[in-house]
Amino acid sequence: MSSNRYVNPHKYKLGEYLLQWLENYSATVELAENTYNGYLVNINNHINPVLGEIMLNEITPEHIDELLLNLRSKGLSGTSQRYVLAVLHKAFETAKKRRLITENIVDLIDKPKKNKFEPEILTQEQVITFMNALEKIETHFSVALQILISLGCRRGEMLGLKWSDVDFEKHSIKILRTATPAKGGYHFSLCKTDKSRRELLLPNSLYNRLVDWKNIQAQYITSDNSKDFDYILCQPNGKIVRASSLNNQYKKLLAKNGLPDIRIHDLRHSWASLMARNNVPVKIASEMLGHSKIQTTLDIYTHSNIEMQESEIGVI
Repeated sequence: MSSNRYVNPHKYKLGEYLLQWLENYSATVELAENTYNGYLVNINNHINPVLGEIMLNEITPEHIDELLLNLRSKGLSGTSQRYVLAVLHKAFETAKKRRLITENIVDLIDKPKKNKFEPEILTQEQVITFMNALEKIETHFSVALQILISLGCRRGEMLGLKWSDVDFEKHSIKILRTATPAKGGYHFSLCKTDKSRRELLLPNSLYNRLVDWKNIQAQYITSDNSKDFDYILCQPNGKIVRASSLNNQYKKLLAKNGLPDIRIHDLRHSWASLMARNNVPVKIASEMLGHSKIQTTLDIYTHSNIEMQESEIGVI
Protein backbone atom coordinates (compact mmCIF):
# COMPACT_ATOMS: atom_id res chain seq x y z
CA MET A 1 0.00 0.00 0.00
CA SER A 2 1.40 3.39 -0.89
CA SER A 3 1.57 5.27 2.40
CA ASN A 4 2.93 8.43 0.74
CA ARG A 5 -0.63 9.12 -0.39
CA TYR A 6 -1.63 10.26 3.10
CA VAL A 7 -0.45 13.13 5.21
CA ASN A 8 -2.59 13.17 8.35
CA PRO A 9 -1.43 11.04 11.31
CA HIS A 10 -4.99 10.47 12.55
CA LYS A 11 -6.64 7.33 11.20
CA TYR A 12 -10.28 6.47 10.77
CA LYS A 13 -12.04 3.31 9.77
CA LEU A 14 -13.81 4.07 6.51
CA GLY A 15 -17.21 3.16 7.98
CA GLU A 16 -16.80 5.52 10.92
CA TYR A 17 -15.50 8.30 8.70
CA LEU A 18 -18.38 8.01 6.20
CA LEU A 19 -21.07 8.28 8.86
CA GLN A 20 -19.32 11.26 10.49
CA TRP A 21 -18.85 12.87 7.06
CA LEU A 22 -22.52 12.42 6.17
CA GLU A 23 -23.72 14.15 9.33
CA ASN A 24 -21.39 17.10 8.81
CA TYR A 25 -21.98 17.33 5.08
CA SER A 26 -25.77 17.16 5.34
CA ALA A 27 -25.78 19.94 7.94
CA THR A 28 -23.46 22.13 5.87
CA VAL A 29 -25.30 21.89 2.55
CA GLU A 30 -28.77 21.29 4.07
CA LEU A 31 -29.41 18.02 2.26
CA ALA A 32 -33.05 17.22 1.59
CA GLU A 33 -34.23 14.34 3.77
CA ASN A 34 -34.69 11.86 0.93
CA THR A 35 -31.20 12.70 -0.42
CA TYR A 36 -29.73 12.15 3.06
CA ASN A 37 -31.56 8.83 3.36
CA GLY A 38 -30.28 7.77 -0.05
CA TYR A 39 -26.68 8.49 0.98
CA LEU A 40 -27.21 6.64 4.25
CA VAL A 41 -28.60 3.56 2.46
CA ASN A 42 -25.58 3.53 0.15
CA ILE A 43 -23.21 3.73 3.12
CA ASN A 44 -24.94 1.24 5.43
CA ASN A 45 -26.18 -1.29 2.87
CA HIS A 46 -23.49 -1.23 0.21
CA ILE A 47 -20.19 0.38 1.25
CA ASN A 48 -19.68 -0.42 4.92
CA PRO A 49 -20.46 -4.17 4.74
CA VAL A 50 -17.58 -4.51 2.24
CA LEU A 51 -15.09 -1.77 3.18
CA GLY A 52 -16.26 -0.33 6.50
CA GLU A 53 -13.57 -1.97 8.65
CA ILE A 54 -10.67 -0.87 6.45
CA MET A 55 -8.76 2.22 7.54
CA LEU A 56 -9.45 5.31 5.45
CA ASN A 57 -5.73 5.75 4.75
CA GLU A 58 -5.47 2.18 3.46
CA ILE A 59 -8.21 2.22 0.81
CA THR A 60 -6.84 1.37 -2.64
CA PRO A 61 -8.33 1.16 -6.13
CA GLU A 62 -8.40 -2.62 -5.66
CA HIS A 63 -10.76 -2.15 -2.70
CA ILE A 64 -13.11 -0.08 -4.86
CA ASP A 65 -12.99 -2.82 -7.51
CA GLU A 66 -13.97 -5.31 -4.81
CA LEU A 67 -16.89 -3.07 -3.85
CA LEU A 68 -18.09 -2.88 -7.46
CA LEU A 69 -17.88 -6.67 -7.84
CA ASN A 70 -20.01 -7.01 -4.72
CA LEU A 71 -22.58 -4.53 -6.06
CA ARG A 72 -22.79 -6.42 -9.35
CA SER A 73 -23.26 -9.72 -7.52
CA LYS A 74 -26.25 -8.16 -5.73
CA GLY A 75 -27.77 -7.25 -9.09
CA LEU A 76 -27.34 -3.47 -8.85
CA SER A 77 -27.52 -1.74 -12.22
CA GLY A 78 -24.64 0.28 -13.61
CA THR A 79 -26.55 3.46 -12.77
CA SER A 80 -27.03 2.36 -9.15
CA GLN A 81 -23.36 1.43 -8.86
CA ARG A 82 -22.44 4.93 -10.05
CA TYR A 83 -24.64 6.40 -7.28
CA VAL A 84 -22.68 4.43 -4.67
CA LEU A 85 -19.40 5.64 -6.16
CA ALA A 86 -20.69 9.21 -6.17
CA VAL A 87 -21.21 9.07 -2.39
CA LEU A 88 -17.68 7.74 -1.91
CA HIS A 89 -16.27 10.42 -4.22
CA LYS A 90 -17.93 13.23 -2.24
CA ALA A 91 -16.69 11.80 1.05
CA PHE A 92 -13.14 11.35 -0.24
CA GLU A 93 -13.11 14.91 -1.59
CA THR A 94 -13.79 16.16 1.93
CA ALA A 95 -11.07 13.87 3.31
CA LYS A 96 -8.67 15.31 0.73
CA LYS A 97 -9.50 18.88 1.76
CA ARG A 98 -8.97 17.91 5.41
CA ARG A 99 -5.54 16.51 4.46
CA LEU A 100 -6.51 13.00 5.49
CA ILE A 101 -5.59 11.82 1.99
CA THR A 102 -3.83 13.46 -0.94
CA GLU A 103 -5.87 12.02 -3.81
CA ASN A 104 -9.39 10.78 -4.40
CA ILE A 105 -9.18 7.05 -5.08
CA VAL A 106 -12.51 7.04 -6.95
CA ASP A 107 -10.90 9.20 -9.66
CA LEU A 108 -8.69 6.22 -10.48
CA ILE A 109 -11.64 3.88 -11.14
CA ASP A 110 -13.36 3.19 -14.46
CA LYS A 111 -16.98 3.94 -13.68
CA PRO A 112 -19.70 1.44 -14.66
CA LYS A 113 -21.77 2.40 -17.68
CA LYS A 114 -25.16 3.98 -17.08
CA ASN A 115 -28.16 1.85 -17.98
CA LYS A 116 -30.05 3.29 -20.91
CA PHE A 117 -33.56 4.08 -19.71
CA GLU A 118 -36.46 4.11 -22.14
CA PRO A 119 -39.46 5.84 -20.54
CA GLU A 120 -42.97 4.68 -21.28
CA ILE A 121 -45.19 7.47 -22.55
CA LEU A 122 -48.82 8.15 -23.36
CA THR A 123 -49.77 8.47 -27.00
CA GLN A 124 -51.59 11.57 -28.21
CA GLU A 125 -54.90 9.67 -28.05
CA GLN A 126 -54.14 8.44 -24.52
CA VAL A 127 -53.29 11.98 -23.41
CA ILE A 128 -56.73 13.08 -24.62
CA THR A 129 -58.33 10.22 -22.65
CA PHE A 130 -56.28 11.25 -19.59
CA MET A 131 -57.33 14.90 -19.90
CA ASN A 132 -61.01 14.00 -20.35
CA ALA A 133 -60.86 11.89 -17.20
CA LEU A 134 -59.37 14.82 -15.25
CA GLU A 135 -62.16 17.14 -16.40
CA LYS A 136 -64.66 14.99 -14.49
CA ILE A 137 -62.81 15.37 -11.18
CA GLU A 138 -62.64 18.51 -9.06
CA THR A 139 -59.97 17.80 -6.45
CA HIS A 140 -56.43 18.89 -5.69
CA PHE A 141 -55.32 15.57 -7.24
CA SER A 142 -56.84 16.38 -10.62
CA VAL A 143 -55.39 19.90 -10.55
CA ALA A 144 -51.93 18.48 -9.81
CA LEU A 145 -52.12 15.92 -12.62
CA GLN A 146 -53.41 18.48 -15.10
CA ILE A 147 -50.46 20.76 -14.31
CA LEU A 148 -48.05 17.88 -14.91
CA ILE A 149 -49.48 16.81 -18.27
CA SER A 150 -50.11 20.39 -19.46
CA LEU A 151 -46.75 21.94 -18.56
CA GLY A 152 -44.33 19.01 -18.57
CA CYS A 153 -42.88 20.15 -15.25
CA ARG A 154 -41.36 17.88 -12.63
CA ARG A 155 -43.49 16.65 -9.73
CA GLY A 156 -41.42 18.60 -7.19
CA GLU A 157 -41.77 21.77 -9.26
CA MET A 158 -45.54 21.29 -9.41
CA LEU A 159 -45.82 20.78 -5.65
CA GLY A 160 -43.75 23.92 -5.05
CA LEU A 161 -46.07 26.22 -7.03
CA LYS A 162 -47.59 29.20 -5.21
CA TRP A 163 -50.49 31.39 -6.27
CA SER A 164 -48.05 34.27 -6.42
CA ASP A 165 -46.31 32.42 -9.26
CA VAL A 166 -49.42 32.70 -11.44
CA ASP A 167 -49.95 35.79 -13.59
CA PHE A 168 -53.62 35.59 -14.51
CA GLU A 169 -53.35 38.64 -16.77
CA LYS A 170 -50.49 37.19 -18.82
CA HIS A 171 -51.89 33.63 -18.60
CA SER A 172 -48.50 32.44 -17.35
CA ILE A 173 -46.90 30.68 -14.41
CA LYS A 174 -43.35 30.79 -13.03
CA ILE A 175 -41.44 27.67 -11.99
CA LEU A 176 -39.22 28.93 -9.18
CA ARG A 177 -38.91 26.26 -6.49
CA THR A 178 -39.13 22.55 -5.90
CA ALA A 179 -40.61 20.48 -3.10
CA THR A 180 -38.86 17.37 -1.83
CA PRO A 181 -40.69 14.96 0.52
CA ALA A 182 -39.35 15.23 4.05
CA LYS A 183 -40.41 13.99 7.46
CA GLY A 184 -43.68 15.70 8.34
CA GLY A 185 -44.10 17.44 4.99
CA TYR A 186 -41.76 18.89 2.38
CA HIS A 187 -38.43 20.61 2.09
CA PHE A 188 -38.70 23.60 -0.28
CA SER A 189 -35.77 24.99 -2.19
CA LEU A 190 -35.23 27.26 -5.18
CA CYS A 191 -34.71 25.52 -8.51
CA LYS A 192 -30.97 24.98 -8.85
CA THR A 193 -30.22 26.49 -12.26
CA ASP A 194 -31.26 29.49 -14.30
CA LYS A 195 -32.70 27.16 -16.93
CA SER A 196 -34.86 25.30 -14.41
CA ARG A 197 -36.29 28.63 -13.22
CA ARG A 198 -38.63 29.54 -16.05
CA GLU A 199 -41.95 31.13 -17.00
CA LEU A 200 -44.51 29.11 -18.97
CA LEU A 201 -47.67 30.14 -20.77
CA LEU A 202 -50.80 28.42 -19.48
CA PRO A 203 -52.89 26.43 -21.97
CA ASN A 204 -56.51 27.63 -21.88
CA SER A 205 -57.78 24.42 -20.28
CA LEU A 206 -55.25 24.68 -17.44
CA TYR A 207 -55.83 28.42 -17.03
CA ASN A 208 -59.58 27.82 -16.60
CA ARG A 209 -58.92 24.94 -14.19
CA LEU A 210 -56.70 27.15 -12.03
CA VAL A 211 -59.32 29.92 -11.94
CA ASP A 212 -61.95 27.40 -10.85
CA TRP A 213 -59.61 25.78 -8.32
CA LYS A 214 -58.72 29.12 -6.75
CA ASN A 215 -62.44 29.77 -6.21
CA ILE A 216 -62.95 26.30 -4.74
CA GLN A 217 -59.95 26.67 -2.48
CA ALA A 218 -61.22 30.05 -1.27
CA GLN A 219 -64.13 28.25 0.40
CA TYR A 220 -61.69 26.66 2.83
CA ILE A 221 -59.84 29.85 3.73
CA THR A 222 -60.58 31.81 6.87
CA SER A 223 -58.83 34.80 8.42
CA ASP A 224 -57.00 32.40 10.74
CA ASN A 225 -55.62 29.99 8.17
CA SER A 226 -55.15 32.15 5.06
CA LYS A 227 -51.35 31.92 5.30
CA ASP A 228 -51.60 28.12 4.95
CA PHE A 229 -52.97 28.39 1.41
CA ASP A 230 -49.99 30.01 -0.32
CA TYR A 231 -49.40 26.84 -2.31
CA ILE A 232 -51.67 25.88 -5.18
CA LEU A 233 -51.90 22.22 -4.27
CA CYS A 234 -53.34 22.70 -0.80
CA GLN A 235 -55.98 20.36 0.56
CA PRO A 236 -59.00 21.64 2.53
CA ASN A 237 -56.87 21.36 5.71
CA GLY A 238 -54.24 23.71 4.23
CA LYS A 239 -51.59 21.01 3.84
CA ILE A 240 -50.00 20.29 0.48
CA VAL A 241 -51.03 17.03 -1.15
CA ARG A 242 -48.83 14.10 -0.14
CA ALA A 243 -46.71 12.69 -2.95
CA SER A 244 -47.69 9.12 -2.05
CA SER A 245 -51.41 9.97 -2.04
CA LEU A 246 -51.06 11.73 -5.39
CA ASN A 247 -49.33 8.69 -6.87
CA ASN A 248 -52.07 6.37 -5.57
CA GLN A 249 -54.81 8.51 -7.12
CA TYR A 250 -52.84 8.72 -10.34
CA LYS A 251 -52.51 4.93 -10.59
CA LYS A 252 -56.23 4.49 -9.94
CA LEU A 253 -57.09 6.97 -12.70
CA LEU A 254 -54.85 5.12 -15.18
CA ALA A 255 -56.42 1.77 -14.35
CA LYS A 256 -59.99 3.09 -14.43
CA ASN A 257 -59.49 4.56 -17.91
CA GLY A 258 -57.59 1.68 -19.45
CA LEU A 259 -54.32 3.61 -19.69
CA PRO A 260 -50.85 2.06 -19.40
CA ASP A 261 -49.40 1.79 -15.90
CA ILE A 262 -46.59 4.34 -16.29
CA ARG A 263 -44.70 6.36 -13.68
CA ILE A 264 -45.99 9.80 -12.78
CA HIS A 265 -42.68 11.27 -14.05
CA ASP A 266 -43.47 9.78 -17.46
CA LEU A 267 -46.18 12.41 -17.87
CA ARG A 268 -43.26 14.79 -18.37
CA HIS A 269 -41.82 12.51 -21.06
CA SER A 270 -45.28 12.23 -22.62
CA TRP A 271 -45.50 16.02 -22.79
CA ALA A 272 -42.06 16.22 -24.41
CA SER A 273 -43.04 13.57 -26.93
CA LEU A 274 -46.15 15.56 -27.84
CA MET A 275 -43.98 18.61 -28.44
CA ALA A 276 -41.84 16.57 -30.84
CA ARG A 277 -44.87 15.16 -32.65
CA ASN A 278 -46.26 18.67 -33.07
CA ASN A 279 -42.95 19.99 -34.45
CA VAL A 280 -42.21 22.38 -31.58
CA PRO A 281 -38.56 23.49 -32.06
CA VAL A 282 -36.27 21.53 -29.78
CA LYS A 283 -34.72 24.71 -28.31
CA ILE A 284 -38.14 25.98 -27.19
CA ALA A 285 -39.13 22.58 -25.78
CA SER A 286 -35.82 22.38 -23.91
CA GLU A 287 -36.41 25.80 -22.33
CA MET A 288 -39.97 24.85 -21.37
CA LEU A 289 -38.79 21.60 -19.80
CA GLY A 290 -36.03 23.38 -17.90
CA HIS A 291 -33.37 20.97 -19.18
CA SER A 292 -29.83 22.05 -18.33
CA LYS A 293 -28.56 20.50 -21.59
CA ILE A 294 -30.33 20.60 -24.94
CA GLN A 295 -28.99 17.09 -25.65
CA THR A 296 -31.42 15.71 -23.06
CA THR A 297 -34.31 17.12 -25.09
CA LEU A 298 -32.77 15.94 -28.35
CA ASP A 299 -32.66 12.37 -27.02
CA ILE A 300 -36.41 12.50 -26.34
CA TYR A 301 -37.09 14.04 -29.75
CA THR A 302 -35.00 11.38 -31.51
CA HIS A 303 -36.85 8.60 -29.70
CA SER A 304 -40.21 10.18 -30.62
CA ASN A 305 -39.20 10.56 -34.27
CA ILE A 306 -38.30 6.87 -34.48
CA GLU A 307 -41.67 5.94 -32.97
CA MET A 308 -43.45 8.13 -35.53
CA GLN A 309 -41.54 6.47 -38.37
CA GLU A 310 -42.53 3.03 -37.11
CA SER A 311 -46.18 4.04 -36.89
CA GLU A 312 -46.06 5.28 -40.50
CA ILE A 313 -44.18 2.43 -42.20
CA GLY A 314 -44.75 -0.47 -39.80
CA VAL A 315 -42.06 -2.78 -38.49
CA ILE A 316 -40.41 -4.49 -41.45
